Amino acid sequence: SGGHGALDAHSDLYSLGATLYYALTGRPPFDARDPRVILKKVVKRRPQDPCSLNEQIPQRVADICLKLLEKKPTDRYPSARALELDLERVLRSQARSMIGRLLRFGRSTEE
Repeated sequence: SGGHGALDAHSDLYSLGATLYYALTGRPPFDARDPRVILKKVVKRRPQDPCSLNEQIPQRVADICLKLLEKKPTDRYPSARALELDLERVLRSQARSMIGRLLRFGRSTEE
């Protein structure tokens, strides 16, 4: 689960973070041939910032992913609902940005 202690919702959120990391970057957050080495990395290292592996990933999305992968369960989202709210904020922000770009593009083609 990325941290020590009982398996709970924080463990599920860590697993979701690992899945999201793979979906965003095409690779797991930690990799090695020996599973023991992977476990050591999970406990001792931070994953590489997804943006450094795929520059198309918005930093706010990468930050959400990395928060899901925090070592200490208490540093992760307290609940799936808290994660959902953060994702909704990012989506709204991205949508506003996209609409602004479309409006600017529309104005530039009218001239």
